[in-house]
Amino acid sequence: MDFGAMAGKAKDLLGKNDDKVDQAMDKAGEFAKGKFAGHEGQIDGLVQKGKDYDFSGGGQRPPAEQPPVEQPPAEQPHAAQPPAQQPHAEQPPAQ
Repeated sequence: MDFGAMAGKAKDLLGKNDDKVDQAMDKAGEFAKGKFAGHEGQIDGLVQKGKDYDFSGGGQRPPAEQPPVEQPPAEQPHAAQPPAQQPHAEQPPAQ
């Protein structure tokens, strides 16, 4: 059995059916989330990587357009603090 030829045919079929592959990835991700509670973020990341992969042999597909992530407002620089003054040493009373 020629595994190289089988792998080539599988890649060809996957490349022609991206929408079905994406649906299967979503289903697999939902199943995994049910089995591995607490790891939803990791599972979602892997599913997205699988969906972004171009099975036709081109490597990564350009990722789907994501909504822009809101950035918190930049912190304003603090006003410069004057240098701390050193306390003066008291001199002993004159005799």
